[in-house]
Amino acid sequence: CYRCDWKGILLYHTELSITWKNNILEYTEDNKSELPVHYLQEVTGRKILSDEYNLVRPIIEFPDSSIKDYSRTSIAQHKMMFASGEHRILKQRQTIELVPLTKVKYEWKGKLYSFYVFGNENKVYSKDYPAKCCCSIL
Repeated sequence: CYRCDWKGILLYHTELSITWKNNILEYTEDNKSELPVHYLQEVTGRKILSDEYNLVRPIIEFPDSSIKDYSRTSIAQHKMMFASGEHRILKQRQTIELVPLTKVKYEWKGKLYSFYVFGNENKVYSKDYPAKCCCSIL
């Protein structure tokens, strides 16, 4: 070209960088228990709904209104987050997972205590375990 005086020397180039990223929004229904919510996010449950498309639609037929509301607001939030031309949504997925949670109450040495068994992995949480060593819950 005329810029390099027909010597075939590259004067400039354009570089494109692409970063693939998963953006995750999570919601845990208030379980009204003493179990901290972050423990529920570390275990698995039974999937009762899984929806995956290029753009998912809000959940409208579900008995719990807080789940429906969160689905609607998170989809709107996701659209706003990626409305600029800099980002693109390739695929969306929303999943509802039912995590088993059982509260066990017991009495030991005349005092009442409780612990939780949760998740398919049967993890155990106790805020006030009476003995600080030698725990064996079978």
